[in-house]
Order: sequence, then structure tokens, then C-alpha cells
Amino acid sequence: MFKENNCCCVVCQVERSLLNSLSTQTARTQFQALARTYPILNHFDSPADVIAQLHEHARVELVNHKAWNGILHALVDSIAGGTAEDIGQQLLLVAYAPAIHKVYREVCQKFPGLCPEDSAQQALLCLLETARSAEMQTLNGHLPAALAVRFRRRLFRWAIGELRQSLPLEEIAGNIPAAHGHNFEAGIVLEQLLSKARRMVILSASQCELVRKFHCEGFQPEELRESKDGPSAIALYRRIQRAVHRLRRIGVSGSSRASSVPTTQDENSKNILRDAVDFSGEMGIRNSEKGNSPERSRPGPQVEPEVPPIAA
Repeated sequence: MFKENNCCCVVCQVERSLLNSLSTQTARTQFQALARTYPILNHFDSPADVIAQLHEHARVELVNHKAWNGILHALVDSIAGGTAEDIGQQLLLVAYAPAIHKVYREVCQKFPGLCPEDSAQQALLCLLETARSAEMQTLNGHLPAALAVRFRRRLFRWAIGELRQSLPLEEIAGNIPAAHGHNFEAGIVLEQLLSKARRMVILSASQCELVRKFHCEGFQPEELRESKDGPSAIALYRRIQRAVHRLRRIGVSGSSRASSVPTTQDENSKNILRDAVDFSGEMGIRNSEKGNSPERSRPGPQVEPEVPPIAA
């Protein structure tokens, strides 16, 4: 049922260990308890049947999208609500193993200074944290794509944060591939201008944080809302826009660096909420061949590791 996978990376080792765990009688018993809470799982005989259904989503999505989306909602709800949380976590991690592996490889390639084992562990944690987020509980459709997109964004934010903490500011750009160097160079310039703006009391700490999260870390205005009663996404975008205009004014005095400050246009404000829910690319949970990870291949038999503890 599942294709042979010879990759030795931590993500694939965990996937194999989870598959073995899901085939036990204990897992079947836990799954039966989960199915009693979520009727959409009733017609599955075992955890392996659920995984097979999710991995075949590319073929059945058009004719059975509602059921497919409902299965994922059941797993996400069980994790967020603590209902049969262990079996829910295991099923979700195995279902999204191809997506986890793909994004993990991206992080290893774009952030070679990070330890691959740390990146793999963080990838598993990021998927579960994303599943627990309040946003995932409110989505009626698009859950498979939204979970994959938000997970990728969360893991990249972690990688960028780790890089910033481990390297001096001037060395960060040198550790990023050439294709991404310009964006990181602009980010460094923006950080320097934000520091200058704070010293000159031109921007408040909260304004600097909004600009940093929006332009450097990829947050959308809707994600920056602290509560439903707070400023709207459009109001936050306008606040960011005004802060950027102030940054450009302090940067134009004889410095070409001002051109590195991100420009904001009125057209963006019209599309900002649409972009926040625009799920591009594949959802990455079908059972496709994943290829080898960037980690060095190890000869000899593979030892099945224990499943790493996942923070509740």
C-alpha cells in the first residue's frame, strides 16, 4: 500500500516509526475511540485505511472533497481539543509526511547553517502547532491547503529566527543562496532603519514590530490582528504603510539604502485579504515519491528510531 522509501532523513525515519505504531492493536483501539467521537471516521476499519484515503486525495478530491475535508477536520479537532490527541497527532503527521519532507528539504537547502536534525524536529512540531491554531478551527473549506501553507510559513519563520540569533547581522546575507540574497539584504537594511527610527522616536516599538512582521517575516494583516475587537486587517495595513513612508523619509538623506525599504501601493490594500487566503501550489499530502533528503546517506541497515516527543 505504501511505497518503499529508502531516505534516511529524520522525517522519513519518524514516518516509518509512526506507520509501525499505527499498525498495533493499541492504535486500533485508540482509533475506534476517535471514530466514536467523529462519525466521519466510522467506515474506516483501521488507522492505515485513513492514511490511504488521505494519500489518494489527488484522485478523489473532485468527487469526494467534502469527506476528505471532513477527515482532516476530525484529526485537527481531536488534536486541538485533546480528544484522542495521541492517535490524532500520529495520523496527521503520517498524512502530511510528504509535505513535511518537502518543506524540510527546502529549509535544509536554503539554510545550510541549521542542523538538519533540529530542522526535522521543528518541522514536526510546526505542523502540530499549526493544527492547534485557532485559525484552523474556523476554516470550513480549504483546510488541506491552508494547513500546508501555514505550516510552511511557520517553519520558515523559525528558520529565519534561528539564523538571526546565531549569526551577526552582517553575516546573515552570506548564508543565504544567491537567488534569495537580495530579499535578505533588503531585510537587513530595513532592520537598520527600524533601529534608527526607534532611536529618533519616529516610530513606536509596536509600529516597528508591525513593519518587521509584515515585510520581514511574511505575516498577513489578518494574522496580525490581536483580537476581533482590535483594528481591522485594512487598518493595520494602513498603519504599516504610514510607518514605511516615515522610514523612507529618514532614509533618503543622501543614502541609496532608501530604495531597499519595501514600497507599499494602494493596489496591495485591495488584494491583501484575498492574498491571505490564496492557497497556491500543491497541498503535498498525496503518497508520492519524495526523493532523498539533503542529509548524507548512511550505509547499512536502518534503525527505526523512537517517535520524538511532541510538546502538548
